[in-house]
Amino acid sequence: MSEALRTAQRIQVRRRAARRLVPCTFLGKHLRFSRADLDQIVAEAARPASTGRGSASGTGAAPRRRGRPPVRARTGSR
Repeated sequence: MSEALRTAQRIQVRRRAARRLVPCTFLGKHLRFSRADLDQIVAEAARPASTGRGSASGTGAAPRRRGRPPVRARTGSR
């Protein structure tokens, strides 16, 4: 696994912990994760592999649109 990917994952876990979405312990402003916390995070993140594109649940959700959003015309003057 590349260092950039590990860093991105570490940042994402810390953001989720700060929002209290994953288990952790706060020591002042610092976050700490016990082995049990990490095991629970991994267990909750595990999901079955999907086949092909689309959602695994078969809900038929529309695919995400790609590309840049349209440019809005400016109104008024500066």
